[in-house]
Amino acid sequence: MIKKSLLITLIAVLFSCNSNKSENTENNDSLSDTFTPLSGTEILPNQFDTNSLFISVADNFLESQIIAWKDKQFMALVEDTVTNKYSLIKALPKATNGAENKVLNGSKLFSNFLEVDDDGNVAYALDMVLPTNAKCLFLIDNQYMKTPLANIENHVKWGTILEPNKNVSWNQNADKYTINATAQMKEDKIGVPYEKYSLIYSIENNGKKSLNMPLNFIPWFDDGHVKILFVGDLDGDNQNDIIIDNNHKYTNEDISGVLFSTKASGNGKPKAISSQAWGSLRQVALHTEGC
Repeated sequence: MIKKSLLITLIAVLFSCNSNKSENTENNDSLSDTFTPLSGTEILPNQFDTNSLFISVADNFLESQIIAWKDKQFMALVEDTVTNKYSLIKALPKATNGAENKVLNGSKLFSNFLEVDDDGNVAYALDMVLPTNAKCLFLIDNQYMKTPLANIENHVKWGTILEPNKNVSWNQNADKYTINATAQMKEDKIGVPYEKYSLIYSIENNGKKSLNMPLNFIPWFDDGHVKILFVGDLDGDNQNDIIIDNNHKYTNEDISGVLFSTKASGNGKPKAISSQAWGSLRQVALHTEGC
């Protein structure tokens, strides 16, 4: 009787372990294989297209940067300040007398000379042709976003911050789209009350989700805040491309802008292709003054 009891107990334990393993696997699979894991301290996404360039034009630029970009054929993401519609246009320089362009080896887009700092570094700003009432937000150079597009709708408010357990949703093409913020509450609740912060992007039709994937992961959620900047079609495949500010430290302006392209994945899922929005993405001038 003792042996039989032990055997029954052992079978019950094994069955319980297998059941838990299946449940955990199902939970992981319900997200996406875009990147894993959604735990630890590593900031995600962290794999990008090395040939993709993504530039926030709110800041000024050094001559060395400009020379490195001199052969790029940039597209510009611009916003009409009256209609609040967005467009992707070819970035064309304004006509100049050519004096500064010679210094910059042909980088005419950045021919707006600003100043020389105390260390002798020369600062330049963007100087491009813009449509009436338009302001430039980003310069983009990648293989997926080469075709001009007009009247692009941004499905979220630029600069949206989602606190943990909050979401933003909208209806599009008979589907319901949602970006949901998830996090874990720390036990001490002092200083940084939340950790393991992630944005989950989902598409649902008639109650069934066709996509449910994480866009990012940061170790904690504090006053820096991840910002959702743009959700709309930039590569012409009628799927939403996404721009977020993934910097979780308010005072850190490096490696924060992330550009996702659905055409890059080939399966309709947004894929991170650019990791760095060169320039100060955090400056207020990015959206209030433009370029």
